[in-house]
Order: sequence, then structure tokens, then C-alpha cells
Amino acid sequence: MNPIKISKITSRYESGLLSAGEVANSLLYDLLSEPELDTAFLSSMDSLPESVRQEFRCLLQRIEKDNFRWTPFLMTIPAIPADSAARSAKLRRVCALLGQESQRGRSC
Repeated sequence: MNPIKISKITSRYESGLLSAGEVANSLLYDLLSEPELDTAFLSSMDSLPESVRQEFRCLLQRIEKDNFRWTPFLMTIPAIPADSAARSAKLRRVCALLGQESQRGRSC
């Protein structure tokens, strides 16, 4: 994922233009839109504001409960099909990579 884009969306959150949930949704959508899963982004989650990290974890927990189906809120045409097997597979991988963190005593 593009670090400049992450910085821009984070600054919009910090200025109050976007909510933590909106940022989490946007980051997850961008992560899934990449041809390959960007594991470097996943390892840099600690650099995001705490409330955004929490919303990201909660979003992943909701996705897991919904059998890895997710339809993001978009203002444009989606880059990948809404219910594709590829999206579900990437969601499973993201949840698996971040699963340990999302389970550590944090509830949504």
C-alpha cells in the first residue's frame, strides 16, 4: 500500500474529517485491492492511531463472524468484485495474520 495515501487518510482522521471506522474501512479496502497482500502494511499497524487500530480489529472480527464476507461502503466503482473468492481468501489471510492481536482481550 502506498505510504503517502496511508498518511493522507490518517491525517484526515486526526483533523476530524473522517471517523476511525471510515479510515479502517478504507485501509482494508485498499489492502484488498492490491494484487498481492501487503504484509508490510500489516506489520506497520502499530503506527496507526489506537482508535483506528481498534476499529480495524473490530471490522475483522465482524468479517470473521460473517464467514469472511464484506461489502465496503464506497463512493466509487469497486476495484474488485464485491463477493469474489479472491476477496474472501485475502480476508481470511488478513484475519489469520492479525488474528492473534485481535483476540488479545479486546472486544468490540
